[in-house]
Amino acid sequence: MRFLQTVLIVACLVLTACAGPTLSPKEAQEKIRDGALVVDVRTEEEFQSGHLPQALNIPHDEITKHLSDLPPDREIVLYCRSGTRSGRALKALQDEGYDKVYNGGGYTDLKEE
Repeated sequence: MRFLQTVLIVACLVLTACAGPTLSPKEAQEKIRDGALVVDVRTEEEFQSGHLPQALNIPHDEITKHLSDLPPDREIVLYCRSGTRSGRALKALQDEGYDKVYNGGGYTDLKEE
């Protein structure tokens, strides 16, 4: 029983670390208004069905292939449908040395803000 509890705790910690901290929709929109680069990390099909007007579309699993499009000295707000894929993209960028990158959460929440 204790082993199972330990495994569950470790799994929760790993999942939380992968998702990274998520901004509230208000905080994300403030960063966007202040000039942050906005990246939609959903699929092209999801992006075509609706996205923030100023957003670039770079699917989360291709984010490190597009480092030349993402200035490391500029704030970057990532978003997806729910915040999970943007959390993965955030972690990937942090692993590449980006320190001004934020998880903006989900598209629906951002467009409503």
